[in-house]
Amino acid sequence: MNRYLLLIILAVISPIINAASSECEVMIRSSIPKSLNLAQLKLDLYSNRVPINSHDFEICTTYEELSVSRRHFSRSKIGIIGEYKDGITYLLQAALHRQSKTVYLNTLSTVAVQACPNQCGYYEYEKLVNDKEVQRLGEKYKANLAELADGDAIGTKISDARRLVGKQAKQRYAQLSPSIPQLPRFKKGDGYLSSPYSGTYNFFPEEPSRSEVFESIFESRVDAFFQKVDKKQFRKKSKQLKSLAREMYKSLYEWDKFLIKSNDFATALRETNEPMLIEYADMIDQTIKEAEDQHHNTITRLRSLSGTPFESLTQRDIEFGELMGLWSYIAYHQAELNEKEAFATLFSQHYLQEIAPELLQDKNADKSVSYLVAMFNLLWEGSDEQHMQQIKGEFDNTATICNNRYSLKDSFLDLSFVYENGAWRLDYVQMANL
Repeated sequence: MNRYLLLIILAVISPIINAASSECEVMIRSSIPKSLNLAQLKLDLYSNRVPINSHDFEICTTYEELSVSRRHFSRSKIGIIGEYKDGITYLLQAALHRQSKTVYLNTLSTVAVQACPNQCGYYEYEKLVNDKEVQRLGEKYKANLAELADGDAIGTKISDARRLVGKQAKQRYAQLSPSIPQLPRFKKGDGYLSSPYSGTYNFFPEEPSRSEVFESIFESRVDAFFQKVDKKQFRKKSKQLKSLAREMYKSLYEWDKFLIKSNDFATALRETNEPMLIEYADMIDQTIKEAEDQHHNTITRLRSLSGTPFESLTQRDIEFGELMGLWSYIAYHQAELNEKEAFATLFSQHYLQEIAPELLQDKNADKSVSYLVAMFNLLWEGSDEQHMQQIKGEFDNTATICNNRYSLKDSFLDLSFVYENGAWRLDYVQMANL
């Protein structure tokens, strides 16, 4: 018997279950109105439906076992279903997200599920659960269940009651939805990411690394060098230094380590007092200097890009939800248009210098920023304005400005924006389990 089914069976035969902490990524706590006949109810957890013998119970389980999505604006649902003569219907439902630690399955969660869109974020769901009007509707639905527990056509009556309270809950969601700024308009492009989970490294200005510059220049110089000196003589005179040469070349794509190893090799070459070996050492040092100079010029150029921000991102006191929506909207369109220099202005100097050059190798960092860029477009329901409204409603009041920085960290998302050179720019993002 797998662990998932064992947990379910334990849960339904005992009112309270405390599973081992290693299994408890998420705790589900259910409170079923006492008026409902348990013999007619089943617990619906993803693909399993099992009988219930207690009105109050807890289950400790994992995200994987409940198939909780790895997307931010996506939810999994659990529920209590009633099996009646006139049909099967959901009585209670609750939403789960990657940030969920404790999920309450009751009449209040049922109303919140009804109110929230299909692509419902964790924070907007929690705001609904804590809204007084939604709580009032939850109590109203609880009273409806008590009234409808006996008699004929119970399933139909409960479905009708749930739909009615759901309609009222959706109206409340619309009332809570924030006003949004006017979105900048961009022409249609065709460059965008091949996947919303990878590929953002393709949309930064293509600048060779110091290692690539060194390799390119040094290769041509070595060819020219051995056209004027005897290669056999060079090998004979440098034979004892072969291990130092090997260490230098092995470290080429770890620049700080390469500087140490190349200095060791060049020093040893000079200590031989052999003119051709000294010339080779000078060639190493000269090429390193040129690679460093070109890298400095690249950084200077990237800094100049930061001086041309998008107007929408220049307001220092912008709300966090609005910043998240605008940033993703602009980033998506600049990637789609393949506007690499404009795309770079959306990122801080720290990101451009330290993180962006490593995206091709750092798969998790690339997936994280790719998903953030794609987030606006992954909300497939509604218009751009509706997407903006949902993102703003999700993230407003989840972060505050401190030292010109917005930071948000939860069990799924860790990111920060910094106000730098007159505009908000992404400084760091990491998403869990993408």
